[in-house]
Amino acid sequence: AGSDTTSGVINNFLLLMTQFPGAMRKAQEKINAVVGVERSHRWHDWQNLTEVNKLPKETLRMRPVAP
Repeated sequence: AGSDTTSGVINNFLLLMTQFPGAMRKAQEKINAVVGVERSHRWHDWQNLTEVNKLPKETLRMRPVAP
């Protein structure tokens, strides 16, 4: 059951990112501004990515995987 909901959220997230390319572009710009393009993100970077952290929650709000 857990893997179904996890994959559902990931699928819905990817679907929404293709439907709202402006949101995806804005998130990528924010990640690049905080993390840069030369390295991978680190745990402490997440505190500066509050808008990006809201995307999974917004995905669950817009397209819930469970009733």
